[in-house]
Amino acid sequence: MFPHPDFIEGVARAALEAPRASLVAAVMRPIAFEALNPATAGLWRCEGAADVGRTQRRFSAVVKIAQRPADEPDSLRYWNSWKREALFYASGHRGVREQGLTIPRFYGETAGAQKGQRCLWLEDVGDPGGRWSLPQHARAARALGEFGAANLGRVPRAPWVSRDWLRQALEGRDAWHELLADPKTWADPKVKRAFEVPVQLRVLHLYQHAGALLDALDALPQTLCHFDAYRANLFARGSRTVAIDWAFVGEGALGVDLGQMIAGDLMWLLVPVEQGARYLDAVLAGYLRGVQRARVKVKPEQVRRAAFISAALRVACYFPYLLMLLRDPPSWRRRFAGPLAQSTARFGRAVELLLSLAQREWPAS
Repeated sequence: MFPHPDFIEGVARAALEAPRASLVAAVMRPIAFEALNPATAGLWRCEGAADVGRTQRRFSAVVKIAQRPADEPDSLRYWNSWKREALFYASGHRGVREQGLTIPRFYGETAGAQKGQRCLWLEDVGDPGGRWSLPQHARAARALGEFGAANLGRVPRAPWVSRDWLRQALEGRDAWHELLADPKTWADPKVKRAFEVPVQLRVLHLYQHAGALLDALDALPQTLCHFDAYRANLFARGSRTVAIDWAFVGEGALGVDLGQMIAGDLMWLLVPVEQGARYLDAVLAGYLRGVQRARVKVKPEQVRRAAFISAALRVACYFPYLLMLLRDPPSWRRRFAGPLAQSTARFGRAVELLLSLAQREWPAS
C-alpha cells in the first residue's frame, strides 16, 4: 500500500503548499473506525517530515481504501458504488458551488494492497473531537443549507452523481418487512427494553408507505446532496464546516441532508435524546438561515417536509441493522458507550422522535 517515495513527496508538497519541499521521512498509521460500509476497507494516516528551504516541517494526509463489496454491482449507477468518491475528488468536483461546506483537498490515487482496492489520498482535517454544543450543530446545519441552496437546480451532469440514492438504498425493504412483522422480533426482551412505547406498527407503516414518501421527495426542489452529512462526517475548523466521505453524493431534495443529519445524530446517540426537541429547533433554524443566505426562492415548509421525510427514511435504512445489534448485547456495547440499559433506552426514544417527524407526511392508512 505504501507508494513510491516520489508520490509521498508530492503529497507533502501539496499538504504543505510548498512546491519545492523535499521528503525526509514518512510512516503510515492505521486509524480506528467502525466499518459500517464494506466499500471502505480501511483508513490510514500518513505522517512525515519534509525540508522546506532550511526548515523541516511536519505534514500528514488521510488515506481511505476503497474496494468493491462482494456481491454488489460494479456500476456507478448503484447507490453504494465504490468508485463514486474517487471520481468526485478526481474531477475537482467541477460544477459544484462550494458555498457553506468545505471539501477536503485530493492529493491523488494509488493502488491498494489487494487486487481491486484503490487508495484515496486526502487532506487531513484532523480528528472529529468530542460532542458538539447545540450552537455548533446549528452552524453545521447552516453550512449544509447554504451548500444545498447554492446548488439548487444546478446538479452537475457528471458520472459520479448518484441518482435515486434513497430509493435504491431502500430496495431491500421487502425482506426487512418479514423481520419487522415477526412478533418474535418484538417479543425479545432485549428489544422490548429499548421501547417504552411500542413502535412496530409505525415502523411497518413507514416501510409500507416508503414509496409514497420517496415520490413526495422527488416532487420537491432538487439540489446536490451529500447523503451522509451527520456529526461523524462533519468537522468544525474555525469558521469552516468540513464534510468528509462523499461516497454517496448525488441529486436529492433540498432539505434531505438536514434529515440525514438529524437521523444520524440522534440514532447513533451523538446528541443526547433529552435535548432532542432543542436540537431539532436549532438545526432547522440553522439550515433555513443557510438557505436564506443563498437568496433562493424556496418555501420553508418544503425544506421542513424534505428534512422530516428524509430523517424517517434514514431510520428505515438502518433500523434492521440496529435491531440486530439490540439482540446482540456484546455488539451493541462495542458500538455504543455507557451502560447498556441507558443506551438502549435512549436509542428507543430517539427512534420514537424520528418516526414522529414524518408521521404527518405519510398516508393515514
